[in-house]
Amino acid sequence: MIVLQPLAKCLALIMLLISCDNTPPMTKAEIVPEKQFIFEGVRIEEHEAAKLVWVGMAERSTGDINNADAQGVHIRHFSKSDSVNASDQVFEIYGIRGQIGFEERKATLEDVRIETPRNGVLSGGNAVYNGKTERVQLDGPLIFKAPGLNVSAKQGEMILSDNVINVTGPVIGRYEWNPN
Repeated sequence: MIVLQPLAKCLALIMLLISCDNTPPMTKAEIVPEKQFIFEGVRIEEHEAAKLVWVGMAERSTGDINNADAQGVHIRHFSKSDSVNASDQVFEIYGIRGQIGFEERKATLEDVRIETPRNGVLSGGNAVYNGKTERVQLDGPLIFKAPGLNVSAKQGEMILSDNVINVTGPVIGRYEWNPN
């Protein structure tokens, strides 16, 4: 288990004393006991059995390892399924803002956009990502676009390990196939 509180206090102190760029240092009002860390440019990777399973990134994050408020969220999910080809395993999940539980590998995101490994893009309102179950619950309206396919729906669920998107209605869609 990683203990971030002493590290966060040290980093906060360093950031108060030294500014490496033109951003103003944090103010005392930002350093409060309820906030265990305040980071700019967060990137956390998790590995299982020497295999990268997910990367969580955010432009700014405040909170603790179990619950962080984040802006500019980007999650890179690597599917663990053996039934999926290695080239089809990476999902890029973006949100304008959200809550991230790094230790639980969960996130609640607003204004979500998910890029699938097979050139599909799903965009919508809110999403709940669960990296352990490899599922994303989505509330819409949702729009899913892939080569030749355009679908809108009210809600959906992505099963990342199976490369599946289930949507619930009303559903409106159009598929254009290219016989060549």
